[in-house]
Amino acid sequence: MTEQEAMRVAERAEGLYHRAVQYAAGKEHGAELRFRAERDAHIIGQILGKEYLDVIADIETYANKEVQS
Repeated sequence: MTEQEAMRVAERAEGLYHRAVQYAAGKEHGAELRFRAERDAHIIGQILGKEYLDVIADIETYANKEVQS
């Protein structure tokens, strides 16, 4: 894998992580979808080197931003 390909994979993983965080925090989504999104956020977060509590903090931060909007 070239460095450019690795960068694209990393960018894609970051995008998937942020999308999972958004769905996990979204109150308009059903509980099952939020649960699966949170699980996905943790899995992708681990791949990206994020700690468990960092993922929780990201989800809570996004949820708080949604409430304030």
